[in-house]
Amino acid sequence: MPELNEDEIIRDWSLNESDKKFISKFNTNYRLWIYLQLCVLKLFGQLIDDPNKLDIKIIGYACKILGLPIVATVELPERDATRTEHKTQIFKYLEFSRFEDSIDKFYDWLKSKVNNGSIICEKIYPDAELFLIKNKVLLPTTYNLKREINSFCFHKQEELYSNIYKTLPNSFIKEADNILSLSDSNKISWFQKFKEYPGASTITLLNIYLGRYQKLLEFELDEIDTSKIPIEFQKHLFQLARYYDSWKIKRFKVEKKYSLMLAFLLESKKVILDYIIQMHDQYISGIYRECKNTHESNLKKYKRQNERAIDKIECFIENALELTDAHKIALNKIYEKTTSKTDLQKARDDMRKYKIESKYGYANLLQNRYNSMRRYFPEFIKLPFLAETGSQNLLNTITLIRQLDNQDISTIPKDINIKFLDQNIVASIYDENGNIKRNLLEIGVANSIKEAFRSGDIFIENTNKHVSFWDLVYKESDWKKNRDEGYKQLNLEKDNHKATENLVNYFNQSAKESEIRFKRDDFATIRDEKLTLRKKERVDIPEDVKRIQSLIDSYLPKIKIEQLLIEVDQMTCFTKHFTTIHGQKRHSGNLYKTLIASILAQATNIGLYTMQNCTPNITTEMMRNITDSCIREETIKSANAELVNQHSQLQLSQVHGDGSLSSSDGQRFIISASSLLSSLYPKYCGYYDKIIGVYTHTSSQYSVYNTNAISCSLRESLYVIDGFLDNNTILSIKEHTTDTGGYTEHIFALCHLLGIRFMPRIKNLKTQQLYSVDKNIDYGDFDKLLTKSISLDLIEEQWDQMVRITASMKDKLCPAHEIIRRLSKGSPSDKLAKAFTHLGRLIKTEYILQYITDEELRNKVYRQLNKGEHRHALARWIFFANQGKFLVGDYEEIMNKVSCLSLTSNALLYWNTVKMSEIICQLRKNGEEISNESLSHISLLSHKHVIPMGTYFTDTLL
Repeated sequence: MPELNEDEIIRDWSLNESDKKFISKFNTNYRLWIYLQLCVLKLFGQLIDDPNKLDIKIIGYACKILGLPIVATVELPERDATRTEHKTQIFKYLEFSRFEDSIDKFYDWLKSKVNNGSIICEKIYPDAELFLIKNKVLLPTTYNLKREINSFCFHKQEELYSNIYKTLPNSFIKEADNILSLSDSNKISWFQKFKEYPGASTITLLNIYLGRYQKLLEFELDEIDTSKIPIEFQKHLFQLARYYDSWKIKRFKVEKKYSLMLAFLLESKKVILDYIIQMHDQYISGIYRECKNTHESNLKKYKRQNERAIDKIECFIENALELTDAHKIALNKIYEKTTSKTDLQKARDDMRKYKIESKYGYANLLQNRYNSMRRYFPEFIKLPFLAETGSQNLLNTITLIRQLDNQDISTIPKDINIKFLDQNIVASIYDENGNIKRNLLEIGVANSIKEAFRSGDIFIENTNKHVSFWDLVYKESDWKKNRDEGYKQLNLEKDNHKATENLVNYFNQSAKESEIRFKRDDFATIRDEKLTLRKKERVDIPEDVKRIQSLIDSYLPKIKIEQLLIEVDQMTCFTKHFTTIHGQKRHSGNLYKTLIASILAQATNIGLYTMQNCTPNITTEMMRNITDSCIREETIKSANAELVNQHSQLQLSQVHGDGSLSSSDGQRFIISASSLLSSLYPKYCGYYDKIIGVYTHTSSQYSVYNTNAISCSLRESLYVIDGFLDNNTILSIKEHTTDTGGYTEHIFALCHLLGIRFMPRIKNLKTQQLYSVDKNIDYGDFDKLLTKSISLDLIEEQWDQMVRITASMKDKLCPAHEIIRRLSKGSPSDKLAKAFTHLGRLIKTEYILQYITDEELRNKVYRQLNKGEHRHALARWIFFANQGKFLVGDYEEIMNKVSCLSLTSNALLYWNTVKMSEIICQLRKNGEEISNESLSHISLLSHKHVIPMGTYFTDTLL
């Protein structure tokens, strides 16, 4: 159970008058025991064997409510008969029934869930627990409850498989068999090809994936009725098919086999379309980047020549102007005095070259890339593009290019609207006869398609990432049904006028408090109506903290990394989450050792082949089998959550905070394999190596609760909110900080709507534009800074739509970064995007005013960001093999590596915290004075005592 705050304790652990009257009937010695069991049964649907495992604050609160002496330990009835009698009376008082007595009611509920499309046990289980608690039914064991749910789900799934199979045409079955098999001309099956993650974008690769898309069109999937297959189940089948090999799928019953193949092909069509669009984006961006760099280089060269030419011509003109009409001096005399005629002609030519290069050079360079682009563009432009309102001109031009390719028309009409094109191209797009150059038009359209996909102005139905914006969020009809629940979950005011009033009151109150602090804090001053800040780059570590850190580190025993994982597993049982695809338990024996070796092979970047050489009696094949069946995104995530949850309950962890504060930051790694995720980043690793980013969310307790592999070509801010929403731990994030790369005004707005205080460290803070909610309000010293106003009318007008989008993100209808990316480009509509911007500006201004006047807040931000940096150092140390470079390009393999890296770092954190606690306890017994305040500043990520390399399992008994 997570550590609770005061509000949560009052809400969930209080008694009504009836409860108090019931408890008063029992012996005073047992009233605390009864109180706690009563509350636990109400909350969790089960009784607890040992109430002493509860948060000590709950026990203290209970003593206060009952008027009992404050104790730290709950006294339990000694006799089993007494405990049983007490439990029976509690059941009877709360009118709880046993699961066996309410089985029919549960079956009816389960049938309704299954009939409504929820047929995956893992998805139903949490709802089943809530249903039973709400209906006052004692929860059975997890095993028994899952067994009942599995039974219903299995029969429904079998029924679905049969119904799906009946709808499939013979042509589909024949083609599905073909793609599962190897042909004489193919080294791998089409089934395997559809699974592949693309490398870095090239024309060849684009054509390969366009060919795979064409292959999928042969199945005529749109003609198959899939309306009765729940979307959730369809995605579940797709994931299953991805994990299976062809030969495994062939062994299934025909009903399941072809149902899997249908779901796999439907989802593969969406995924491959997303890949094609992303590869097009990467390829066109590369062309434009290279041409821009070349153009700027040419301009620099011509600019120097142009400057010399101007000097010569200027000198010539000045001498000519000095002459009066009365002077009759030959032109040769002027040449002699200034420059030669030949030099003057060269100067004129140099100026012309610079003018031409400045105006047409960029377009000419792009024009030279046309023939290469045409190798894939005719097939790419056949994709079923659709346009939002306002982008019809682009769609019309796409249709025009298709007609040219099909030779339906032979010339480009002169009156087509090309305002959507890059202006650098428009200046050069017409030839001497006033006709539009086809090569420049197509290059420009290719770039406009790229930009339109980024903003959402162009989309394709039946894709995952590039659908219409309003298909990413709650549809209008669904929002009407879920609106009340959405506002309730987000704890937001439904009345838009009251909501804006609350924002104004919140802003004004906070600004007033900041204005009072401003007079006492010397960090910021206002001079000449500008903000001036005193430099403070870091928070100094007290000397006693350094001494305690060194003392504790010196006592940490040496340990090999595989032994550390085993010891932590013995304490936490995190490996229980590494189940096979079917959900069965793993076998015992040598497979346990193989699992630990497989996790380490990923986390240290050694790889399976090298790990085989470092580990006795474990082969690459053994590790490959367990990696394919057990180590995947959901199992690693569950195991990591187990570590984070148990770590958060350790006493030393709570000294560092309750886990409600976190930070996120990206760490860059070089990648030598070709990957669509990779990108050039000259500032970090030059012009030759490509890199990827690993974006991690780190709590105030040093644990990593979310990890994501991202492209460094995008802003890190896109992925800030994904971490909160994908958090499957007990940590309840209330405050979050990032560096400048994680900050945008949209993030401020969305975090506020999600109930999270966003606290970034913003570079060039003093140059930030600050806003007020009303120019007529006196903000004292801050009046000189708050020079612009927020549009409250716009926020009020768009309030419901903003909440609709936020609720959609919270309910995981779509990854948050996809919505944020569209909003940042002005999509779906200017008004909505601007409303988010204005709300973000208001929250940002309020935060900056607090930041510059509150030293405690500044220190909190710096310290938390430093914790993230400490974790980066640990990750770099663990990921040591192959010089810390990724040698694989497949997204799932990369995610497995970075997730295992986070898992291993969290295991090291857990082990450190336990051992440090023991050392601190011993030091205190020996008379060493160590305060909790000092402990809150020590790092829990020391790692010099851990041995990450060598021969593994040499001294480990399993």
